[in-house]
Amino acid sequence: MKPVRYGVIGTGWIVERFIQSAATVNIPGSAEPALLCGGVCSRDRSRGEAFAGRNGIPQVFTSPEELAGSDLEAVYIASPNALHYPQSRLCLSRGKHVLCEKPAAASPDQVRELLSLARERGLTYMEAMMTTRLPQMELLRQALPSLGRISFARFSFCQLSSKYPLLKQYDRGEGPLPNIFNPALETGAVMDIGIYCVYPALALFGLPEGLSAQAVRHENGIDLCGTAVLSYPDKLVELSYSKIAEGRALSEVQGDQGTLLLRQISQLVGLERIDRQGNREELFRAPEGELPMRHEAARFYGCIRSPENHRALYEEDGRLAVDVSGILQQIRSLCGMPF
Repeated sequence: MKPVRYGVIGTGWIVERFIQSAATVNIPGSAEPALLCGGVCSRDRSRGEAFAGRNGIPQVFTSPEELAGSDLEAVYIASPNALHYPQSRLCLSRGKHVLCEKPAAASPDQVRELLSLARERGLTYMEAMMTTRLPQMELLRQALPSLGRISFARFSFCQLSSKYPLLKQYDRGEGPLPNIFNPALETGAVMDIGIYCVYPALALFGLPEGLSAQAVRHENGIDLCGTAVLSYPDKLVELSYSKIAEGRALSEVQGDQGTLLLRQISQLVGLERIDRQGNREELFRAPEGELPMRHEAARFYGCIRSPENHRALYEEDGRLAVDVSGILQQIRSLCGMPF
């Protein structure tokens, strides 16, 4: 197998983190890097050149069309949410494999269309959701039967946004609306971090039979924080998420024989099982210096270079991406959000 040369769209911190993570992935059975970043796309050439200089990237593009027409084999997309679907479609139509940051698209129909386009052209299209690609996800699945009859789970991700002070300035008429709170860009709490709660819920328990949701909204209609309850015949799964406060509560799965605790739902760290007698067992501790995005990068490489060996995982990833997009759409509808 040979390395995959890829380009990136975007110059934010998440792109830099992905490049660093991808650089730790090697071709199986070799010390050679599996993924090589060969270009960055930024509308601002000076910003793109600065980013390329910091990260040793040889090419700078100033439009997605220019990148899509290059000789690079794949693209990692980390632009504003509203651009994910059109940019993914553009790159797939030009023969590029695509790994697109979450959320993949605003509707499940759009996700299905992109998966279909990739299939027609023999390409890989994936949503960049690190949580379900982490090795401890399998540990979590394996631990569920030991809990006995599961009746309730709570997944929580509440993180005070670094852009919240800018939102307050905007509310006072003192500055522009931050992108992450702009409904025109298909953003908000559930799309940005609530998705980290939806993914494990559906990965572990499947699609619910019922759904209820509420949100605290900004005057522009975007959700600032919210809750959703997924109803199953034998259990309830509660999701809570916020971008305007820092949460301290653990996520948990409750059974009649024990409880699983998770300190951080997005990276599945602090995974611990407590039995009925109160005995505690640590199931996973994150390795020192771990770059969790490396696992989604490795999955992306494997699906490109050995698709037959990864077909079942790839198809399951696609089904889950469609289902998650559908749940997000329902939550937004129930909460009266403007997109």
